Amino acid sequence: MLSAPHDAPPSRPLARASQLKLTWRDVKIGMVGTAAALWLVAGCAPVEQPASAQNVASVEIPLETRKDHDDLVAMLRRHAAADGQDGIHVDDGSETWVKFQREADVFEPHQRATIYVVVSRGPNDEATEIIVQDFLHPGQAVVSFMRGDPPERATRLREGLLAEIAARWPSAKIEPTPSQTASKAGAPPTAK
Repeated sequence: MLSAPHDAPPSRPLARASQLKLTWRDVKIGMVGTAAALWLVAGCAPVEQPASAQNVASVEIPLETRKDHDDLVAMLRRHAAADGQDGIHVDDGSETWVKFQREADVFEPHQRATIYVVVSRGPNDEATEIIVQDFLHPGQAVVSFMRGDPPERATRLREGLLAEIAARWPSAKIEPTPSQTASKAGAPPTAK
C-alpha cells in the first residue's frame, strides 16, 4: 500500500491508479494538455528556421459552404499538379482534424477548425509550401505561403493561386506577414 505524506492523517492511504474514477475524456484532455505544454516549452527555445520556411504571404478566405472548401482544395491540387516538380502534393487532413477535435472535446463546437490542408514537396513532406487552416476561427481559412526553395518556383505557385483565389473569393483579405509588420514598425525584416 502507498503511504500518505507526512502531514496527512495516517488513516488515509493514497489512492491507487486503479481506484481513480477517470473517464476516457479525462485521459484525452490530459494527453492534449500535456502535448500543448510540451509544444509551448519547445517553442520557447530559439531555433533558426530555414529561409524557405518563412511565411511570405497570407490570405484569409471565407469558407461558408462545403463547396467553398472543396473548391479551395481542388484549386490547390490543380496548381500543385501544374507545378509537378519534386513530388509536390496536397494533403487534406481536414476530416482527420475535425474528428480529432470532436473526440478530444477540448474546443467549444463554435471554435473547432473545419479545414487543415498542407501543400508539400517530397515523399516525406520535406518542404512545406502552403498551409491552409481555420483554427479558432472556423469558416475563415488562412492560406499561408512559405518562401520555398527555390523561391522562384514557390513564387510562381503563389502568384497563380492568389490570382485564382481573388477571382473566386473577391472578399478575400491579404494579411500582413510578420516580416511586413516588422518593416512597417521600423524594424528590419526577418529575412530577405
